[in-house]
Amino acid sequence: MSVIWVNSIGTAFTRYPYRWRLEDERRSCAAVLERATPQEGASPEIPIAPARGACRTAVPTEAVMTPSGPRVYADRSSGLRVHRLDAWDRMHSAARRSFPARLGRWEAERRAKGLPVEGRGVRRPVFVPPFTVGQVEMGRDYAALVERLAASGVRCCSLERTGRGGPGTGLSVSEAVSRDMARLRVLERRVGAGVVKDCMRPSKGGMRSTIRVADLVRSVCVEEMTLAEVARRHGWAKNGRIVEILKRELAGALERMRGFGLAVPRETS
Repeated sequence: MSVIWVNSIGTAFTRYPYRWRLEDERRSCAAVLERATPQEGASPEIPIAPARGACRTAVPTEAVMTPSGPRVYADRSSGLRVHRLDAWDRMHSAARRSFPARLGRWEAERRAKGLPVEGRGVRRPVFVPPFTVGQVEMGRDYAALVERLAASGVRCCSLERTGRGGPGTGLSVSEAVSRDMARLRVLERRVGAGVVKDCMRPSKGGMRSTIRVADLVRSVCVEEMTLAEVARRHGWAKNGRIVEILKRELAGALERMRGFGLAVPRETS
């Protein structure tokens, strides 16, 4: 028995005419499974989970008390764990991958001017992470706070419906939610309602839109978008200038959320 395919305009085919679509779908599925497969050396009990997203291997540690004090050792008895990559990890990896090219350009410029690239007195560029450890931790704490508040409504209602009081019941949960809400309001006030400065003006056709600092913080911290993805969402082309501006504004907002740069002391005579 033969099969005949007919398209929307009535043309008949004895062979499937859209085989390239099947090939693209197979390649796309293979790429998803490859990203979801734990790296070599990870624990065999970790399954392939596409919904988990990109991951990297991490060595579990164990704290042991010794006569000289606590010591932290690597625990490889159960195999390596996996750590899910968030936006901070992806931006750090992208910056590290682009560093050799930047170092090569620096060496080419030095050689073109007849200057040495190694030796005494030569200060070679070193890799600097796009964000400090404190800024990354602040961003992750902010994301955890937002997610905890988003998930606290049902839990709070279910506990309060029991009508029980005392420690560990609905009252304590309500107090914890209130503290989280107060802290979130403080952090959002520190971020402010400003817009990203020094950007090009939005286009008249509406293709490019203004990026608010609060939207930038929420997109990166909560939605786990990279700076290039944030720029693309608002219609901006991916280029180094826009990404650098977004990085500077995000770093400043994270520093304000940490409590730095909120007020400048005045000089007194």
